[in-house]
This record gives sequence, C-alpha cells and structure tokens, in this order.
Amino acid sequence: MQKDLEKLWFDYLIEVPVTKSEKEKQIINEFTEKEKLFRSKLNDEQVEFLEEYDNAVSKVNSISEKNAFVKGIMFATRFIFQALYND
Repeated sequence: MQKDLEKLWFDYLIEVPVTKSEKEKQIINEFTEKEKLFRSKLNDEQVEFLEEYDNAVSKVNSISEKNAFVKGIMFATRFIFQALYND
C-alpha cells in the first residue's frame, strides 16, 4: 500500500498546482525579498554554498512531505475502517 501511495504522490498529487491564499502570497513575497537582500550580501562562493544548502533542504522537505502524506492516508484509512467495523 505504501508504494501505491508514493506512486500517487509522485504521479499525480505533486503535479497538481496548489492555490495560495493572499496571506500565503504575502509571506512568500516577504521571504523572497529577504532572500534577495541576504544573497546580495554574499560573495560568489557563499552564494554557491547557499544554493547547495537550499537544494539539500528542498530534498529533505520533499521526502518529509511525501512521508507525511503516506502516513496521513494510512492513518485516515485505518480510522475509517475502525469507525465502520467496530461500531
């Protein structure tokens, strides 16, 4: 089941665009501005290191999001079966 959920995550859900609220857009814009300011203070070597770090963080976040999705679906499925068959 976990492999099926991971396939669902990679083949469908990760491709579906998520609409963002105005508050989320504002926070993203603020983050982007701060990041631009921060990067402007770095030399080329530091910028390259920061990009490598950002890529590593993105990979970890992607793995964490996929695992949370799989665990959440598995929990919800167990919860529904218990509710249906234990009453």
